[in-house]
Amino acid sequence: MEPIDENEEHVINETVNSDSYVGDLDANNFEQPSLGMEFESQEDAYSFYVRYAKCVGFGVSIKSSRRSKISRQFIDVKYACTRYGKKRESTAQNPRPCLKVECEAGLHIKRRCDGKWVVHGFIKDHNHELFPTYAHYFPCHRTINKAQQNCIETLQHVGVRTSKIFATMAKQHGRYEKVGCLEKDVRNYLDKDRRLNLESGDAKAML
Repeated sequence: MEPIDENEEHVINETVNSDSYVGDLDANNFEQPSLGMEFESQEDAYSFYVRYAKCVGFGVSIKSSRRSKISRQFIDVKYACTRYGKKRESTAQNPRPCLKVECEAGLHIKRRCDGKWVVHGFIKDHNHELFPTYAHYFPCHRTINKAQQNCIETLQHVGVRTSKIFATMAKQHGRYEKVGCLEKDVRNYLDKDRRLNLESGDAKAML
């Protein structure tokens, strides 16, 4: 095991003891969508359904959307389980696995004249197994919030390795499953940050 630099250890401990993150939604206290449920915006409705999907154990994608011909604003959106659709045919020798099983579960929301969004349709039942324990692996449930970005950048700036950065985040949140992202997401975030620095002509980032 590689020795930890004193400065690195100090920053890690300081970051772990910080209370600047928000815990995940308790899986035992989630609300199920229902017809007539109102939301202030489309984003609020999507966030609600994604939280519900994470607790239940499935992924979410946009099935379809429609804009107003006059205002060009979205007025109708349908969210579906990521296993919606038919399994594709492939002639490849080693085709990628396709998880589509024509699942019909989903949420249909419409925008009212007052700007609020209302649940117009909700299909609860899935035709496949659900995985609440492993829901954090689904792409739609993996995000890096602002507090986590600051943590990552602070630790990376003092030379902490990515694996230790992710371990620190896991310690902050109680366990790896509650971080909200995977270690490869942290690596991708750092890679993206380096690319942006290179594009802006940062010589240090190049080194």
